[in-house]
Amino acid sequence: MKQNKPKFRVAFLGRGSLGYRVLEGLIRNEAVEVCVIICCNPSSDVPLDKSLFRNLALEKKIDYFEANSINNESKKSLLQNYNIDIAVAMLWLNTISTELIKTAKHGFLNLHGGALPRYRGNACQTWAILNEENTIGVTCHLMKGNSLDSGPILKQEFISINHDDLVGDLMKKVENKGVDLVLESVQDFIDQEIETLSQDENEALYCYPRLPRDGEIDWNQSSKEIIKLIRAANHPYPGAYSYFRDHLNDKRIIKLVIRRACVFEDNIASFCAVPGHVIKVKSKNKICVVCGDDKMIYLQDIELDEEPVSPEKAFKSVRQRLGLNLSDEIIKLRSEISDLRRSLNKLT
Repeated sequence: MKQNKPKFRVAFLGRGSLGYRVLEGLIRNEAVEVCVIICCNPSSDVPLDKSLFRNLALEKKIDYFEANSINNESKKSLLQNYNIDIAVAMLWLNTISTELIKTAKHGFLNLHGGALPRYRGNACQTWAILNEENTIGVTCHLMKGNSLDSGPILKQEFISINHDDLVGDLMKKVENKGVDLVLESVQDFIDQEIETLSQDENEALYCYPRLPRDGEIDWNQSSKEIIKLIRAANHPYPGAYSYFRDHLNDKRIIKLVIRRACVFEDNIASFCAVPGHVIKVKSKNKICVVCGDDKMIYLQDIELDEEPVSPEKAFKSVRQRLGLNLSDEIIKLRSEISDLRRSLNKLT
């Protein structure tokens, strides 16, 4: 009598929409047994709530744990007890130790949004936009212990980057392709049809994290550079921004976040204006901003102090200039501090 083939035992570690979709796909595969789910904390750019993973584990009767650090003896012993064939780690917070990777027969499988060994590290879709790449790689690979985005490549494909793609659009494309690559790679292990490609360390390119302040617009840059920043800093990141003093609102400092904008290509009469100046092109009913190359971008989707508003309602003065003169702001602040000190001295 023919015996049933034992199921391929998988441990899942991860978070986010990518992780949840991969986990659902693993559970749907009748050849797979998901033995354990370990979930780590969400973040501003990976916001999916952990409760979705917990509820799925309860529904499917899968052991469930939460941890942000797994490079310890307790987690090593935990995974060893499950006798897993492979671990699937999606968007895990930190590098994983060699000792932990050894707890799985075939190691730990990871998905990365970059053409490894190029674009290792963080914010790869953002850097790809800023670097004017035409494509971005999506790579499924086995993890190398204590190392970032290293280890043999299992599958790699490329996605085109359109000139108007926002970083969130690109991240969604990477996720959609990545889910398929991960599930196909797991199936290859089940079918014993694995082919790997070693990464050439000499070709490695490392991308480092970007901070919210990296989204501040320098209006002296060209219109092309500013548009790239707007695309690259968009949701799920805080956005490309500029502070200004509102001439129609008691000169209050306001933060402008630009979510969508385009280079203004239409010919208009010649103009003289300093970069950052806001111009209303009446013939086109567009609110534009002058850039350092004497071209303009027109604003399509903006926020003022985190509130969405139409550009036409936001800007009604020809005297409005984006960006703050730091020298003037420092002088003003010093004057206010001096006034406060004098007032305090009178009280004491």
